[in-house]
Amino acid sequence: MNWLDKFFLPGPIKKTLAEIRAEEIRTRHEIDREIASVFQIMRRDLETAVAGNQTNSLKRIKHDHLQPKHLAHITLADVVEKHILSGNYHLSKGRMTLEGQALVTVWNHVIDKIEKAGFVDRDRIARIRRDLFEKIMQVG
Repeated sequence: MNWLDKFFLPGPIKKTLAEIRAEEIRTRHEIDREIASVFQIMRRDLETAVAGNQTNSLKRIKHDHLQPKHLAHITLADVVEKHILSGNYHLSKGRMTLEGQALVTVWNHVIDKIEKAGFVDRDRIARIRRDLFEKIMQVG
């Protein structure tokens, strides 16, 4: 997506993309500058997930009453998980590269924020975490 496309996006989509960028900056401060560098790997996928699928994104904001900040967190968790499970960041089954480990750290950080926002209860979050780590052990 080029800069001109971004100029003509609907307001809620622009806000969601801005929240994703803000989350990258917060991650640099809250976790680690090097870990936050994995956002560069995912930037195009994040933009596509939000702006490339505007109809779904706007539906989630309007009908599901999600604020752009919350949609940003959910989108981040989904995109990071896809990257983790792609196999591209595995050395072997259950062993991640440094980038893969950074992706897992970012995913955990975002999942913590989703839990704190109250979207998902603690038990479901525990199942989501367990499922991801079981899948990590199978991929590679």
